Amino acid sequence: MRSITTLFLAFLGWFGPGFAHAQTTVDRWTLESKEIITEAYTTSESNTTFGIFCSANQCMFYLHQPVACLPNQRYPALARNQIQAQAITMKCTLVGNKLFLILEPFNTILQATQIGEQISFAVSLQSSDFITTRFSLSGARQAVTQALQISSQKAAPKVSPPVQPAPPKVPQPVRPNAKDSVT
Repeated sequence: MRSITTLFLAFLGWFGPGFAHAQTTVDRWTLESKEIITEAYTTSESNTTFGIFCSANQCMFYLHQPVACLPNQRYPALARNQIQAQAITMKCTLVGNKLFLILEPFNTILQATQIGEQISFAVSLQSSDFITTRFSLSGARQAVTQALQISSQKAAPKVSPPVQPAPPKVPQPVRPNAKDSVT
């Protein structure tokens, strides 16, 4: 939980000034990269956003939608592309004053974004209502792959050249009464 909170606090800083920013459009997806954060996302016709957010050495898929969920509540959901449907979990996370649904398991969502032309999510909320959202996968494969690659490059530790140790000092023998022996 703490790592998700830390990651999203970094996400809030994403929109602040002073960060180097690169943005690329890949079909229906947008890829954005800043100093420590990388994100690829798309928006549906209903103003819901689906994407992948990476910071440090951690990435997660998310949904951001106008319908409220309860913070820290987990919701069963279904992710479906043209090939298959998979049961997933969405965890409601409050970031600042916005609610995000974190999609789990990561690999299931990753695989689903790599196949087909669109993906849809059906979420059952506590009110027994279902929310269904649909997103284009046009450009998703390239945008998500690039986001993961950029993130892994940022997470790789910068290696500095090895420090050469100083040669050890060899102690000089101490001669007792050295002054007395010289005449």
